[in-house]
Amino acid sequence: MPTPQEIGFFNDENQNIFRLFFIKRKMISLNLRYKYNTTLDT
Repeated sequence: MPTPQEIGFFNDENQNIFRLFFIKRKMISLNLRYKYNTTLDT
């Protein structure tokens, strides 16, 4: 994924999209880890 410097422009709208994307990806990974841990416990 290109960095903002490589793109050359980075407005607020793009920043919000990237932030939402990374937050969503982090939540998905945490959710998967939680499911994985609970399945290991049982």
